[in-house]
Amino acid sequence: MLCQLPLETEIFNVLREMNGDATAGPDGFTTKFFQKSWDIVKDDVILAVHDFFKGNPYPKFFSSANIVLIPKIEGAKRWNEFRPISLLDLGSRACPGYKITFNQL
Repeated sequence: MLCQLPLETEIFNVLREMNGDATAGPDGFTTKFFQKSWDIVKDDVILAVHDFFKGNPYPKFFSSANIVLIPKIEGAKRWNEFRPISLLDLGSRACPGYKITFNQL
């Protein structure tokens, strides 16, 4: 039901389905970190997802990204010799709250 807070198992199942090998976010943590250290971080993740479901605003860093230029060739100096990538934290990549809402529909 959409008006109930998701259970820990629902949140973990969504997190488990995410690509653990995706690029790390600005905080340096990959999804795999959250998957492997679930017993340590679960209380904070669950609290963040429950805040989402209660309609509380996300902290600004949840929706921010770092853009990094990766050289395509050695000694790159021109803009077209770089590939931009965006580093997002877990909250921006795929907040488990969004996926849980979709699954409940």
